[in-house]
Amino acid sequence: MPPRPPSTTALALVRFAALSTGGLSVLLGGLFWVTEPGEQLRNLVVILGGTALSLATLRPAFRPGWRTTAGLVLGGATAMPATYWIRHDEICCEFAWVGSYGYPWRWGARVLHSSTYPENGDALLAGGGGLPLHVDPGGLILDAIFWTYALLLCWLVARAAVLGIRAARRTT
Repeated sequence: MPPRPPSTTALALVRFAALSTGGLSVLLGGLFWVTEPGEQLRNLVVILGGTALSLATLRPAFRPGWRTTAGLVLGGATAMPATYWIRHDEICCEFAWVGSYGYPWRWGARVLHSSTYPENGDALLAGGGGLPLHVDPGGLILDAIFWTYALLLCWLVARAAVLGIRAARRTT
């Protein structure tokens, strides 16, 4: 027995959610572009990713299948923990050391305050590895969305190239 196709109501809801998410991403990316001028690469990926999500929703030729969508989301979620190796060290107010992790949003931090330095001074010398990692769930989600958008952009460029090659072969 062949699998049942999803209902038109479910597909309409998924398309509406994708269009809403894409539009919101474009608006937020534009807002970030104005308010955070030092992060233009991140803002550009968010704007283009939102546009690509909307394009993939509206144009059947660029609409990824369920397997591709699952692969993109899984790829974004697994690429994000790799950013743990990107660390930003800061000394705040001469009383604290903060090691932040993640790119483009910082989703993890290790903090050493001057009042705890005698107990944790060796951990600081070891690069903060012995200090507890404080995780920001919002940063985790934003990083996963960012990397999913980056993969979606790569997939759309590859898909456009494949469609262009196929069209060129048909005309010759």
